[in-house]
Amino acid sequence: MNPRLTRQELLRRGAAGGALLALPSLLAACGGGDGGSSAGGEVNDVLNFSNWPYYIDTPSSLKAAGVKAPTTLEQFTTKTGIKVNYYENINSNSEYFATVQGRLSQGKSIGRDIIVSTDNDRPLGEYISQGWAEKLDKNLIPNFANLIDAQASPGFDPNREYTLPWFSGMDGIAWNEKITEPMTSRSIARWP
Repeated sequence: MNPRLTRQELLRRGAAGGALLALPSLLAACGGGDGGSSAGGEVNDVLNFSNWPYYIDTPSSLKAAGVKAPTTLEQFTTKTGIKVNYYENINSNSEYFATVQGRLSQGKSIGRDIIVSTDNDRPLGEYISQGWAEKLDKNLIPNFANLIDAQASPGFDPNREYTLPWFSGMDGIAWNEKITEPMTSRSIARWP
């Protein structure tokens, strides 16, 4: 057995693994809306979701990786009956915040039920401190108990009332010197 992965095999496995993450539980907890968030915790039949490009599996990304499986969002729709309007329109926290801040400050809908904002910038805390985020119903999120300590109490949302991490982790490179040469910046640059 060859323990080395080609780049294509790594992408294929990553796409398949991404489809198994806990997004369906988070989305089910958040409900949906027909142009804005639902008030009072109602669950609607449409969820409007803005995200970063490449942050979740899409039909085209699975096809490119050679994976024949339903996407995470397709699985969610099958399980809940809630249609997801998915938008890959967040390219930076501050840029997206600038496009929605005016409407939010006027009390108007931005037409999204879920947005993905990374936690390394000011806008995420602004959504919460300005009262523009809706509290999560933790009773509807069974995976809430699985948060690791490092993710349980961030400064911008210490009790995790408004946010949950979608994905967190780190990358590492390991090698077996009995099989291949040691990794250097030069060998990494040549990696397929």
